[in-house]
Order: sequence, then structure tokens, then C-alpha cells
Amino acid sequence: MDLAGATRADLLTLLAQRDAERVEARQALREQHDRIVGLVERVAELETRLGRGSSSSSEPPPSDSPYRKNPELSLRGSSGRKTGK
Repeated sequence: MDLAGATRADLLTLLAQRDAERVEARQALREQHDRIVGLVERVAELETRLGRGSSSSSEPPPSDSPYRKNPELSLRGSSGRKTGK
């Protein structure tokens, strides 16, 4: 719409529409923020649960993944030498 030829009523209508759009955008932003906060909390919870094995939780040993290495093993690396004498 050409604002130069707009009447006062036209301008007030445009302002009311813009204000309504801003209210809707703020509401959507609030909802997205709340959803993000919930998802961040959920990720933190799942990361905590993922880091637990039977040695650090009340779960029985069969619930441990057979593919994950035991974190309690030695952290020393191989010296590169052959084993034995």
C-alpha cells in the first residue's frame, strides 16, 4: 500500500495488524524457547544416563554394552615393544 495516499484509518489499521503480528511472533518465540530449554535438560539427562555402567549405577552387569570398553582399564598406552622376554 502506498503510505503517501493512506488515510489515518488506513494507517491505524496497518499499525494494528503489525502489532498483532508482533504479539504472535513473541508468543511463538516464547514457545520455542521453552521447548529448547526442555530439550537441553533432556539431553543432559540422557548424557548422564549414557555415561553410567553397572559399576557406577544400580544396574546389573548384563545391562552394560558389550561394545563399550571398560573405562576403568589402564589409561597407559602401549610402549610398542613385543610382549614376553
